[in-house]
Amino acid sequence: MTLFDFKLKPLTDIAPWGEEPNLSLHWYGLTDGIYFMNVGKDQLFRYSDEAVEYWKKEYSDFEVFFDYQVARIYEDLLSILPDVLQPIPQCIYEYISTVENQQTWSDKLAQIFDETDNESIEDTYYLASEWLFHRRLQGMGGGPDIMLFRTGEKIHIRWDNESIRIDGFQAWSATRGEYQLTVDEFIDEVHSFHQRLIFDMAERVHTIATNNPFPHVKIDIVNLTKEHEERACSLSTALSNEPHVDNWVSVIEANKKLLGT
Repeated sequence: MTLFDFKLKPLTDIAPWGEEPNLSLHWYGLTDGIYFMNVGKDQLFRYSDEAVEYWKKEYSDFEVFFDYQVARIYEDLLSILPDVLQPIPQCIYEYISTVENQQTWSDKLAQIFDETDNESIEDTYYLASEWLFHRRLQGMGGGPDIMLFRTGEKIHIRWDNESIRIDGFQAWSATRGEYQLTVDEFIDEVHSFHQRLIFDMAERVHTIATNNPFPHVKIDIVNLTKEHEERACSLSTALSNEPHVDNWVSVIEANKKLLGT
């Protein structure tokens, strides 16, 4: 079972962007589909049974999984990949070793920041906490809260969605948990996701270039082909990027200064 799973919609089901007569489509828009993550017995980006039952009354074709351009999670993953693959020091990991510890640490830093009337504390606060932001799989607003980070040779995938509600319902089927895999396994999964998406999109670009099914939609085929070639190199580019933290000592000292430890 793959970690990052998706299914592109048939070309005939993809809605062009804009309004007539100025309709258009591009690489990003052509990745419209569903996506989700298989994390052990749970699936992230899968709506709760209660939410699905409610929305299917109004939308018979409502998707159980997140319905959006697959390029979104692909881009979000690649943007944080260098940070996810960078090991977190043990003393920093202790702050977030459990969901409860993470919440306590985050709340304490926020409280100190709010209660301290000193502009100089802002830089210290962001130095102490911003590393975590770069390990969050951002996704869409209202999407599941997912964090990926590395300790030693393990990648942790943690989610905490208990407070996320839509129309009064628990939004996501996986409310809280953590899934671990080795660094090598994770890298293999990222490569698999990249290769499958690029392969499917290569077929899609070829179809449009040879037999465009959107005669009334503006598609710059030359630029579409060029962008696809660039996207095919996206993973190697991401892997060559540097993580945001280049000095964990500064992060450790910032936390000690604020927390008094």
